[in-house]
Amino acid sequence: PSVRFVATVGRSLRVDADPDPLFRLILNLSRNSLKAMEGRAPIDPGRDQLRITGQREGAVVIIEVSDTGPGVSDKARAHATS
Repeated sequence: PSVRFVATVGRSLRVDADPDPLFRLILNLSRNSLKAMEGRAPIDPGRDQLRITGQREGAVVIIEVSDTGPGVSDKARAHATS
């Protein structure tokens, strides 16, 4: 089984950004999501999803990469805020 991938980005959405770093950013976030879900094996496509959404709000484009993985551990969260 594999992770279910859901993309909700309109074909007409345009972003004023350097495409290479933007691609690497989305790729790295997606890889991190997949690794987090793999750590909770076995993978269940009914439960495990990777979602990428993109939308424009005025002059701002919002791109969101989310997953149904276990989330950030308390230890990692505490380290990030210190």
